[in-house]
Amino acid sequence: MKFYFDINQEKEMKRIIIPLIVLVMAMMGYAQTERGVMNFPDGKVRHVVRANEIDWKPCPPNLPSGCGMAILEGYPKKEDLFTVRFIANDKIFMPAHTHPKDERVTIIEGKAAVGFGENVTREEAKEFGPGDYYVNARNAVHKVWIEKGAVLQITGIGPWEVRYVDQKKEKTDRSQFTQTSAELEKRDQVVSEEDFQILKRAKEILSDEAVWDRNDDRNCEKTDQKWSLFCALWKASIEITGEYQHRRVALQEVRFAIEDVSGGKAYKHRLMDFNNTSPFSDIHKVLQIALERVEQIK
Repeated sequence: MKFYFDINQEKEMKRIIIPLIVLVMAMMGYAQTERGVMNFPDGKVRHVVRANEIDWKPCPPNLPSGCGMAILEGYPKKEDLFTVRFIANDKIFMPAHTHPKDERVTIIEGKAAVGFGENVTREEAKEFGPGDYYVNARNAVHKVWIEKGAVLQITGIGPWEVRYVDQKKEKTDRSQFTQTSAELEKRDQVVSEEDFQILKRAKEILSDEAVWDRNDDRNCEKTDQKWSLFCALWKASIEITGEYQHRRVALQEVRFAIEDVSGGKAYKHRLMDFNNTSPFSDIHKVLQIALERVEQIK
């Protein structure tokens, strides 16, 4: 038996069938790339992560030290849904940065503050506490301050990235090397909890002689593996307050301790010159003296 189709019938079939084929292929492609679909093992219908069983790992090196993380679902580097939890083992500051995807954050414990703009200050930032939820828009420049002990959870679509606005800010800004004055050289100035934390953190950074840089030139980078006395104080200042202040009380107290330990020796640059001409035990000694003084008067 033969079937015959006229030209109009053939055109009509093509008009119907071709869009159907395209639709089916599109649906197949969607099924293959659908995000947020978890591949459960056979017989499993639930993925559970117990809070008391979380295996915390150190954060990647592009994030501040003192940070721990645990992947609860997915993988942040893949183009798919992921959930990651962060814990602040110390006070943390994230300098101005962006993310290529929207960032969804839930505060589990503690507090965090977020401010938008490259020059935003801590005082201008909006604070969030346990149970709060916020979404940072993709490519929006922002800074984050996180208190010690805080736990944050981020859910998003990978690949998740942190893009710092100005990589030069990871290096020492020598324009902040302000000159001293008679007022700044007065002892027993008013100190803050931040001064105490800076000295405590600097002492932790220089806890081992193996990481001590005995040839200081006052050029510090966040990625350095060894730290001079000056650079340890610089790094601690950035981590605790988000900025370096050359003459803040914490650093002045170290300078005063250097004067006492050295017997009043005249140095052109007290932190650098003392570091380069003293044994490691004396480096630790001046940090300990400064730490004890600040603790007494804070």
